[in-house]
Amino acid sequence: MHEKLTALSKRLKDEQRDLLLAAAEQNTIPSASTIQRVAMLELNIAAIENTSRTKNDPSGLMSGPAVRRSGTCHLQELHIFVGGHEGH
Repeated sequence: MHEKLTALSKRLKDEQRDLLLAAAEQNTIPSASTIQRVAMLELNIAAIENTSRTKNDPSGLMSGPAVRRSGTCHLQELHIFVGGHEGH
C-alpha cells in the first residue's frame, strides 16, 4: 500500500507543480479556481503523506501539521485569495 500512496502523492505533486509553473508564466494573478485547485492538491498531498506516516508510525508522534514535507508551506501558512478577500 505504501507504494500506491507514494505513486498517488507523486501524481498530485506533479499536477500541482504544473499548475504553479503555468500560473507563473502568466502576467496576471492566477484565477481563483487555479488557486483553489493548488490548495486542494496541497491538502490531499498532506493527507496522503499523513496516512503513509501513520501506517509507519502508529503512535502518531510523527504526524500532524508540525511535520510537513520540506520545500512547501505549512498548512497553517496556506493563504487563499478568492474574490479579493484573503481566506484561511
